[in-house]
Amino acid sequence: MEDYVEIDIRKVIKNLLAHWLWILLPTLLVGAAVYLYLNNQPRRYEARASFMLSDPAYQVSLTGEIRTTAPRRPSQDALKTLMLNDQIVTVLFDLWDCDPDVKENCSLNAFRGNKLNVITGPDMMLVTLVVEGQNPENNALLANTWADLAVEAVNTTFYGLQQEQLDFFDQQTANARRTLDQAEADLVSFAETDPRVGLSNQLDTLITSQREKLRQIRSLEEARADLINLFAQLDAKPAAAALDPVHRFSLTLIQTRVYSGFTWESAPIQLLVDINENPENQTVGDFQDLVTSFLAQIENRVENLQGEQAELTQPISTLRAEIRAIDNQESALQSEHARRLKIYELSASKLEEVSLTFEANRGSGATIIQRVDPAQPGQMLARNTVRNTALAAAVTGMLAVAGVILVDWWQDDEKQPTKDEPRPNQT
Repeated sequence: MEDYVEIDIRKVIKNLLAHWLWILLPTLLVGAAVYLYLNNQPRRYEARASFMLSDPAYQVSLTGEIRTTAPRRPSQDALKTLMLNDQIVTVLFDLWDCDPDVKENCSLNAFRGNKLNVITGPDMMLVTLVVEGQNPENNALLANTWADLAVEAVNTTFYGLQQEQLDFFDQQTANARRTLDQAEADLVSFAETDPRVGLSNQLDTLITSQREKLRQIRSLEEARADLINLFAQLDAKPAAAALDPVHRFSLTLIQTRVYSGFTWESAPIQLLVDINENPENQTVGDFQDLVTSFLAQIENRVENLQGEQAELTQPISTLRAEIRAIDNQESALQSEHARRLKIYELSASKLEEVSLTFEANRGSGATIIQRVDPAQPGQMLARNTVRNTALAAAVTGMLAVAGVILVDWWQDDEKQPTKDEPRPNQT
């Protein structure tokens, strides 16, 4: 047997013409079946709703503490995933009006794949939501509902634009205003009951008294040093010697200086000079006794003043601690008021910023630009009956031709003689 096949085109054509019924009959039968099947299919309608993604014309930023940034536009995959998530598809599935048996046997994924489609433009600005089904009015309802849900989801997920955000800052501002009013009321109440004026007067009185006693102590100690010096001068002379008038005058000066430093009520000593005594009869010993007595009175007075001055230390410390505590309380109230005021100003500024963003810049984010009118719920999808019938008939005819050729080749191969058999035209 040769390793090649000879094809006689003339013979093939004659064979096809001889078996034309094998080709025509299947072609007509399949074409008619496809035509009847497609023609009896229920009409399907399509409803489209579109929305647009746009960047904000400007960004409102009234305060730097709470920063407002321009959101990034979502990618195509992220947008389609959001549009076809289970939460949105479940709402649409519940609104789907169809035969209960069909709906019961249809899964959520089948509904999503057969009835819903998302079409995005090359610049990701225009997004079209397509719903297909047999009920045009229900398609319109599903498309419009889908658009509303999609816009809300996009604005919430990618742009953060939602009414809840405005309500949140409104509530925060109201709370900040209440706490600020309370802080102001606390400051007013503190000012009305502030005892620092009386405490400060008491402290000033005690400090003045303490300083006066310290001054008196220094004055008496200076007089004591002078008396000791005077006593040393007298001690160098015999006790029976007549007193030098200069020493008597020195004692008088010391007494006068000490006495002039005190009020009449607080005078520590009395003038010890006896004006009735004859100065000429006073000896050095007698004068030493007088100086010793005066020196003892000064020392006793210094000791008393030091005790009185020490007793004032504790009340002064107590008053200072009370005033310091009240100062700290006032500082805490002022700090709290300043903090509450700052919070209120930030909240009020952010509320105004968000309000302006909502009112004056509604173009940012997702915005519905086309809805489906229920009165004209969409276009009817073409069934392409003629095209599909012609395509089915053409394919069937080609298969029939191939079958006729294959059968003829098989039969012709069986009629070919082997090597041992003579050919029909041999003798």
